[in-house]
Amino acid sequence: MLRDGAKLVESVEDVLEELAAYVAPAAGPPAPPAPELELAARERQVLALLDGGEQHVDALSTAAGLAPGVLLGALLKLELAGLVAQRPGKHFACNM
Repeated sequence: MLRDGAKLVESVEDVLEELAAYVAPAAGPPAPPAPELELAARERQVLALLDGGEQHVDALSTAAGLAPGVLLGALLKLELAGLVAQRPGKHFACNM
């Protein structure tokens, strides 16, 4: 096996040395905090409704008084911002 490129391993450092080629180098300094997200009134309203816990999209639509398409657009923006998560069965929950 040594002729095929195998290497003698005597310590943890030997293993880490071989694995170093497969691990990405550490990133530089941490990124600055993201700027404050500007939310429209309807997005703040939906976020406030989700503050009470997970809700189904139909219940949110009724509570917010928004058409389903408008509500789903607001939920998508909130989800992309990392403020809301979609759960199975079209349930949404606040990530904050």
